[in-house]
Amino acid sequence: MKIFHHKTVGVALCACLCGSAANGQTVAKPYPAVFGAATRTSTSKGATIDITVEAADAYDDNLQADVAGSPENTLVQASGYYTSLAPSVVIDAHPGRAHIVASGASNVRYYGDLQKLLVTGHSVAFGIDTELDRKTRIFANQAVSYAPAYLHGLFAPVTTAGPGTPIDPASDYAVDSGRSLTYATTANLTRAFGERMDVTAEAAYRRSDFNGSAPGYLNLRGYEAGSVMRYTMNRNLKLRFGYTYHYTEYASDYHPQENNFDIGFEYSRPLSALRRTTFAFSLGPAIASGVSPNRTALENDRQYRIGGDFSVNHQLTRTWSVRGSMRRGLTYVENVSRPILANAASVGVQGYLSRRADLAFTGGYTTGELALAGTPPPFSTYTGVARLRYAFARHLAVFGEYFYYYYQFNSAFPLPPGVASTLTRNGARAGVTLWIPAGRK
Repeated sequence: MKIFHHKTVGVALCACLCGSAANGQTVAKPYPAVFGAATRTSTSKGATIDITVEAADAYDDNLQADVAGSPENTLVQASGYYTSLAPSVVIDAHPGRAHIVASGASNVRYYGDLQKLLVTGHSVAFGIDTELDRKTRIFANQAVSYAPAYLHGLFAPVTTAGPGTPIDPASDYAVDSGRSLTYATTANLTRAFGERMDVTAEAAYRRSDFNGSAPGYLNLRGYEAGSVMRYTMNRNLKLRFGYTYHYTEYASDYHPQENNFDIGFEYSRPLSALRRTTFAFSLGPAIASGVSPNRTALENDRQYRIGGDFSVNHQLTRTWSVRGSMRRGLTYVENVSRPILANAASVGVQGYLSRRADLAFTGGYTTGELALAGTPPPFSTYTGVARLRYAFARHLAVFGEYFYYYYQFNSAFPLPPGVASTLTRNGARAGVTLWIPAGRK
């Protein structure tokens, strides 16, 4: 349903393990901190600068052809080992009522057998969340990513975006040698009216520019604007009513539009002083149409659909929690030249095995079909990531990780040239993570 939900389950996993929320802020944990800034909370005053460096040896049974140096034949796959280095930095500040976060990350891999060094992605982001007064709050975030993978955007996100949230390059989900710059801007203004009602006005912009003029790769522009009204029924329950308009430019001759209406609720219930369950649900009609100057019947068909979102966050115990989300609606992906109607579900589970060891698992499954097309070709995709970490000290930890990714698109599905219609990938990594608190005020 949303253009801009490209947060992947892999990002959620990293956030869980490093003791940080997806927006760069760190959450408090019931166990004493043994790695990273785990004692910092979203309300802590002052500023921090955290540098994390992750180094790993890895095996992938389905490396992409650009690694092997064969861009003319990107359907060729190869297995092999590589070494990765992934540095990142997060600057988190709380001046007055504002929460400001800036983040940056890179991922570099060296394939020894092929003697090739490959930069798989860079990302930077800057965001602010501030209260203008007791009734007004403003949020804005700007993110830029180089060489992102896009098909992973079919999975439903399991975390909520906050200030400083990047566009994940999703190196493990790359399916071709395409390189692009992607920009995403999001902003909203929330105003309270009385004790029970608040209204949020939202706007977003997304742009992807592919390097060169390879056939089948379309520079995407996406615009989104809408509003949501929430009415508090009691201390645990809120009703919501919303409308969102989407306008997307896949190419100069194809501009699909979408009008979404949703009615739902948000529910939060404290189970104890340290445990809470929250979930939200919305459902409503969507009107979509493809607009083309050629005025072909196929591309101008108007379609009426029912879309919806569901999310849950449950604290299982003092040290274990689970998150889940489900989504039905249109998704806009750069690698595909038409909107996609997707039914997606994702789940994330994380917790402590002991004071020094933690475990996290995330999984996602999506099925769907090409929307606004005569005979919609179907597809299915799923992924799973499991990661175990052991902290030797507050600044040093070792980890092991297993990664699985699969998709199958119908042969009639309009993927770019060189992108295989079916892919299966298994990968394993083992390495160390070093956390450097560069600044504390």
